[in-house]
This record gives sequence, structure tokens and C-alpha cells, in this order.
Amino acid sequence: MCPQVPIGDRVQVGAFLDAASAKTLVEKLKAQGVEATVYKP
Repeated sequence: MCPQVPIGDRVQVGAFLDAASAKTLVEKLKAQGVEATVYKP
């Protein structure tokens, strides 16, 4: 089952085994002005 995400366009930029790696990427993207969120399956 897919996670519930808001309606609109989305691009997956990574898939990680650990939450820390995902959080690091989110922080880097946000620092560049990109809206980023972690979704768990």
C-alpha cells in the first residue's frame, strides 16, 4: 500500500535503509530551497 501523500507532482530522490541518511538528504535539499519530506512505506 502506498503512503498517503498530498496531491501534486512528486519526485523521489532517494531510497534509504536508515532514517538518518534520509534526514541528511532532506536537510541538504532544504538548504538549497527544495521542499523535501521523508515518507515511510
